[in-house]
Amino acid sequence: MRQGMSPLVAAQDAIARIQRKFPAFIGAVFAVNKEGVHAGACYGWVFTYSVQDAKMANPEVFTVQPMKSANRK
Repeated sequence: MRQGMSPLVAAQDAIARIQRKFPAFIGAVFAVNKEGVHAGACYGWVFTYSVQDAKMANPEVFTVQPMKSANRK
């Protein structure tokens, strides 16, 4: 992740950078680090993703609420 950022901060930073350059942007970013820590960030819609690894019987579903503006991280 950029400069040691956590997956959450990296995803939020990516969304903020995209949204600043493209104000009409609607989308999401999912980030995962080499330890398997994951997070998502989105703008303009609610983003849902699921994660499952070999130790899990069923996938876990995560819902990410949209960021309010490019300035929020």
